[in-house]
Amino acid sequence: MGTIAMYIKTTRIFGMLAFIVSARFAAAQSNHPLLNAGEVREAGLTQFWQAQLPLSPGEEIRDGDLIDEALYATTNRGRIFSLKADVGLLRWGNAVTEPAFPI
Repeated sequence: MGTIAMYIKTTRIFGMLAFIVSARFAAAQSNHPLLNAGEVREAGLTQFWQAQLPLSPGEEIRDGDLIDEALYATTNRGRIFSLKADVGLLRWGNAVTEPAFPI
C-alpha cells in the first residue's frame, strides 16, 4: 500500500493552495499522517485528506497532478491512479505503460 495526502493552506492573495504529499509505509503504519503535527503547524497547512493506494511491492508514487476535480498520481511502474480531489476517493487505477518507461 502507498499513502497519499493533500494538505491545504489558505492565503489572502492566492486563496487556497494545495500541496500533495506521498510516501510508502508498511501496512502497520498506513494510518499515520505523512507529516508530523509540528511540520504541518509550522508551514500553516491543514491536512485535507489522506488515502491508501494499492501499490505493488517496490512501487512508488512519483508524481501527482491536480486537474479540475481529479488528482492523478503516477508510479514508477507505469501505473496511474485517479482520485476525487475533494475527498481523496480512489476512482480508478490502470497500467498505461511498461515499468521501464516512465510516464
